[in-house]
Amino acid sequence: MPKTYPSFIRAKAPEIQLTKDFGSSDEAAVHRKSLQEAYTKFLDDSLQKCIQAKADDVLFLEKSLDLKRIYQDLFPIVKQRGDALIKSSEIPTWVKGPETGEVVLGDWVKNPVTIKIYNEVAEDVVVFAHRVISIVESREHMAKVKLEKKKALAHDADVEMGDATAPGPSIQKMVAEAVSAQLKKKLPGPKKQDAKANKKASSSTSKSAKRPPQVTPYVPKAGRKPPKAIKGGKTSKNKGGKGKDSKGKGKAKA
Repeated sequence: MPKTYPSFIRAKAPEIQLTKDFGSSDEAAVHRKSLQEAYTKFLDDSLQKCIQAKADDVLFLEKSLDLKRIYQDLFPIVKQRGDALIKSSEIPTWVKGPETGEVVLGDWVKNPVTIKIYNEVAEDVVVFAHRVISIVESREHMAKVKLEKKKALAHDADVEMGDATAPGPSIQKMVAEAVSAQLKKKLPGPKKQDAKANKKASSSTSKSAKRPPQVTPYVPKAGRKPPKAIKGGKTSKNKGGKGKDSKGKGKAKA
């Protein structure tokens, strides 16, 4: 099995341009082999350096989770916040005045409750840090287990599907054939479509032939009286209240 390398250290092996005659000689083959060996050594050395760097990185992180290291890193943060709270939570004292004997405001002193809470947090800061670490580790462990179960389920499903579909046609092909058969039943063929189209065209032509011509009704213009119908289907128009019949004799009756 050939050795594999991470993608970030992969590179193309150097290729030197040689003439045709020399490139086909045994001496050129020796040079190519030496270049390939040097390139392989470069990859191996780079891989070892990367592995060593990551190992030192992990060791550094493990040391940073040491009890003393955690306390050294977190106690200054707790102290800075504790000093600010102790100063802002000072309480006043009340004393009697020497002359009148009345109670007056005295000096401001540190709040003992704030000091007690500060000391408890400073002592338990390492416990809090380890609790956070355990929560993170538990979450990472659950995520890892979930991922492994998904991979195992996908592998089992692939094996079962491969065994089930190996002897016969694929499910996709079966579905496609069923859909094609149903479409052939539902959709008419080209001959039926042409016959229906010709029948529809002939029926529309016969209907238009039997239909009587459309008569446009007469609409008189504004200010004019409509013509009067007379015998024979002809009409006469009034001009100044007078008119003639179809032969030009007599006056038209009002």
